[in-house]
Amino acid sequence: TEFYREPSALPEIERGSIKLDLHRRDFTINTLAVRLDGAHLGELLDFYNGRLDLQRGLIRVLHSLSFIDDPTRILRAVRYEQRLNFVIEPRTAELIADALPMMDRVTGDRIRHEIERALKEAGPVRAMHRLYDLGVMHQIHPALCWSQETAVAYERVPKILKDPDWLAASGTASPLFLYFALWLLPLKADEKEAAMARLKVRKATRDDVISAVDIQESLAELPQTPKPSEVVFALRFFLPRSLLVVRAASVDPRTTELLDRYVKEWMGVKTAVTGNTLREMGLKPGPEFAVILDRLLEARLDGEVKNETEEKELLAKILHLAEKHVEPPHRAR
Repeated sequence: TEFYREPSALPEIERGSIKLDLHRRDFTINTLAVRLDGAHLGELLDFYNGRLDLQRGLIRVLHSLSFIDDPTRILRAVRYEQRLNFVIEPRTAELIADALPMMDRVTGDRIRHEIERALKEAGPVRAMHRLYDLGVMHQIHPALCWSQETAVAYERVPKILKDPDWLAASGTASPLFLYFALWLLPLKADEKEAAMARLKVRKATRDDVISAVDIQESLAELPQTPKPSEVVFALRFFLPRSLLVVRAASVDPRTTELLDRYVKEWMGVKTAVTGNTLREMGLKPGPEFAVILDRLLEARLDGEVKNETEEKELLAKILHLAEKHVEPPHRAR
């Protein structure tokens, strides 16, 4: 059986009876056991009325210090409640409220792990809303919150991940990383950093959240009706999964359209002329390569050239201007 040497510590193991072992379970519905020995095979062991709570749809702890022993049980109580469509019974809810300060003694890794498990459930919106209502989010970090806007963003995630273009762009993107990033994205910059530090957020998720803010700012700086090349040059260095976060979070039709068109139409556009082409023409590699290739890509994206022949004609003009020491026309910055 398990026992705790001090509140919120990890459990230690010692030999004990089945009844004592079951008493260390999180909730009464977890205490049901079936005997596997001889004449008692199949006999139900129900020392703590778990069967009755199961029938009534109740989440109930076994003793008043349960959440003190292990505050992460608070997170599991919510997860089971939402998964099973049960209700945390009143006394257990009171014990949750009393034990909330004990969350401060739990490591960020353990808290994040439990939240990730909740986000993997079929109804993450309900679980996150419940954590907010119970004051758990605020106890983890005062900046953490939940809003209807975030709930709506969560509802968009499954649909976006079924879109073949977004799926192809983002690879094997998991809803989990999206849910976590969408939860943190609305926070102010200093709040984001503090909350992510408290939760020991994984580096990939942290990068997604920070990049999502940069993407939002980059799109806001574009003209109201930007050219395709302007969108591509603003977004091309961001990871598709970071773009996915902004797409799910967006309630702005312009942002949604630009991101969709970028992924579906513009992101994959390539020039026929490459760096190898320029080298084969005898040009020496250098910063000018990037200028030339960007100019050709701009022309492709914006419809100035439509095929390889027209692209090479434009290249000839660019090189002719360069020979005259005239700077080739640049895309608008």
